[in-house]
Amino acid sequence: MKKATHTGECQICGNTQALPSGLLSKHGYTVNWGFFHGVCSGHGKQPFELSCDDIALVVEQVRAQLAKTQAERHELLTGPVSYWVREITTRSWVRFSDLVAANAHTETKTNRHGNEVLISSNKPSSVAQYVQYAIDTLIVDMEKYIEWQTERMANWAPKALTPIDGRDILHFQRSRPVLVDGSIKMRVLSSKSACNRVFGGWNAKQYRELSAAGNYKVCTTCHAAFEEYEAMKEKIKADFYSN
Repeated sequence: MKKATHTGECQICGNTQALPSGLLSKHGYTVNWGFFHGVCSGHGKQPFELSCDDIALVVEQVRAQLAKTQAERHELLTGPVSYWVREITTRSWVRFSDLVAANAHTETKTNRHGNEVLISSNKPSSVAQYVQYAIDTLIVDMEKYIEWQTERMANWAPKALTPIDGRDILHFQRSRPVLVDGSIKMRVLSSKSACNRVFGGWNAKQYRELSAAGNYKVCTTCHAAFEEYEAMKEKIKADFYSN
C-alpha cells in the first residue's frame, strides 16, 4: 500500500483521515452520530474533497432507519404498558412486559442476537423513560445527520486535499540563560522539552540553527519558550554591558 501523502474528509462521517493509495484509511465513526457502529462505510472510498457520490445512498438508509425508529416510538407509547432495564454486559435495553418479573435483582436472559447476557432489573424504567433516553436521542441524531449531509451535497464542490507534513517536530530544551564569569551559559531546568511532551530537546544554539534551516515543524510552545530565552539573553547582555 502506498504511503499517504495527504488527508481528506470522510464522505460518510466527516472524520479527517489519511489517504493511503488515494483512498480513505480504515476508521470508526465520529461520536457525533450515535446510531452508527463499527467501521465507517466511508473507508476505502474517495474523500469528500473529491466526491460526494457515496452520501446519497447512506442518507436514504438513515431515512429508512429514522422512519422505522419513529414507528417503534409510536408503538411503544400507544401499546401495552411495558418496562425496560439495561443489560449489564452490553448496556443495551431489554423489554419486560411484567413489572413483577423486573423486580428481581439480576437475571440471565437471551438477547435478540441469541447471546446469553446478564441483566440488572432492580430499577426498571417506564416506557416513557426508555423512549426519552433511548429512542428520542437516536431520532434527533438521525435528523441532524440527514440535514448535515443534505447541505453538504447541495454545496459540494471539489477542493484540494490537505498535504501531510512529514517533517519532524523541533523541540526546545526547557532552560534559561545565566551569566557565568562574564559569559552567558544555558542552564537546563528540566529533562523534558519546554512543551513537556518529549524528553530532551535541542539546546539554544542547535535550536537557532535548525529553526533557521526550516527543515522541522515548529512546536508553538517550545518556540515561544525559545523566544523568551532569547529575550532574557539579550536583557542579560544589555545589563552586563551597561554596568
